[in-house]
Amino acid sequence: LGIIFGVLAVGMTVFLKSLDNERSRNHDIRREEDIKNISLALQNYSEKHDGIYPADLLELKNFFPELYLPTYFGEIEYKYRRIGGNHYCLYTELESRKDFLLATEKGINFGNTNCTVE
Repeated sequence: LGIIFGVLAVGMTVFLKSLDNERSRNHDIRREEDIKNISLALQNYSEKHDGIYPADLLELKNFFPELYLPTYFGEIEYKYRRIGGNHYCLYTELESRKDFLLATEKGINFGNTNCTVE
């Protein structure tokens, strides 16, 4: 009887861990899509404002009220910084990769939150 409970306990532990991993991967997929959508909105904003990006994400949301632009979703937080008016840095932390997803006007990359202009 003890062996059966032991096997069940190990099985449940493995099952729950796989569910947690799947949840983390789903959150990261959501983060990547959100970063792409927010970046696209930032580019559109910049095109309509002579190359200048918004001061913060609230300004972006107010400019595009018809768009759903998540800046905070449960445990998911998106950090944004305008650099010198015509550059931006947007990033979030990923769960499953234990990494960061960084977007600038030049593109989207993994790895760091280095928000400097080169």
